[in-house]
Amino acid sequence: NIRQSGYTTENGYLVRNWRQSAGGTAQLVWYLRIFFNVGLLFVSFGAAVIAANSLVLSVLERTQEIGTLRALGATRSRIAAMITVETFLVVLGAAVVGLAAGGVATELFSKASIVVDNQYLRILFGGRPLYGSVTPRLLLELFLAALTLTLVAVIYPLKRALEISPREAMNG
Repeated sequence: NIRQSGYTTENGYLVRNWRQSAGGTAQLVWYLRIFFNVGLLFVSFGAAVIAANSLVLSVLERTQEIGTLRALGATRSRIAAMITVETFLVVLGAAVVGLAAGGVATELFSKASIVVDNQYLRILFGGRPLYGSVTPRLLLELFLAALTLTLVAVIYPLKRALEISPREAMNG
């Protein structure tokens, strides 16, 4: 670390991070990345809400089935495991298809060799011509994000499914 070597403001040196040293362009690109990442968080939250809503509808449509399973002796943990596994299988399939489609789209985008004159787009997308890359680490991170969103989205529908009593289901 440069500060540990004695290069501090107390010793008469101006020490700044790399973004401050690189100037306004680097800071603008950093803020744009933050803006895009915050947008991604909003999209992820929306996806979790939509997934939870569709799972609740699925549970409500299957009230009689869940009640019948409970009447036949299925425990609450067995019902929870059934719904969780079904959800994870759907998410696993969707994640694999989505990641494959995104990888193909990124490869096609890179092969298109699109050249732009806007310096900020060149900085954001890695140069001239624009290109994208998909790494195994990125794929793993996105897959883990999909699984995490699944865990968040399945909580309320599970709670709703476990509240269904056999008597309520048979009367419905």
